[in-house]
Amino acid sequence: MLVLTHGEVEQALPLPDCIEAIDAAMREFSRGNAVVPLRMGLPIPAAKGRLVVMPGFLGAPRSFGLKIVAKYERPPGDPHGTHVGMVLLFDADSGLPLAMLEGGSLTEIRTAAATAVATRALAREDAGVLAVFGTGAQAARHALALCTVRPIREVRVWGRRLERAEALLAKLPLPPGVQGRAVADARAAMEGADVLCTTTS
Repeated sequence: MLVLTHGEVEQALPLPDCIEAIDAAMREFSRGNAVVPLRMGLPIPAAKGRLVVMPGFLGAPRSFGLKIVAKYERPPGDPHGTHVGMVLLFDADSGLPLAMLEGGSLTEIRTAAATAVATRALAREDAGVLAVFGTGAQAARHALALCTVRPIREVRVWGRRLERAEALLAKLPLPPGVQGRAVADARAAMEGADVLCTTTS
């Protein structure tokens, strides 16, 4: 069985590859070739957290899996983030486990890739200005993912605290030629933007 840690998941799933994988999975779902039951949540007594379990089956490639997440409130910048967990993947024909993947980074990459698939389908092909609302890990991941599918030339980031938007942009490896701008006013971030991306809770 393959076991991938946080860093190994990052290496194994570059955004362009993940975007194509999510696109294929969404098409399988639309064809009725997937089973995705409602997620189940378990509140943890005397703690500010809950266990969330999400099973699913995909027809091609034939596999099923289970995402297990411990969602706990943590302060901004906490190294563990709000989603700590794992994904277990099984072969659908033999029922044998194939892999166990670290779930936090996988969730970030997958969520941003899904937004990129939607943006590729819905946004104008010449969309050049992206406004991102939020300053957490998902904001960073989404900005990079959307730059992959559209010729973005400006990324505006708005957050409740301007300094957090500035800090996110300072560490964000935007592609060459893409300008980053922290914006203090949400309406100003929206005006003239071609794509609006909300990554707040």
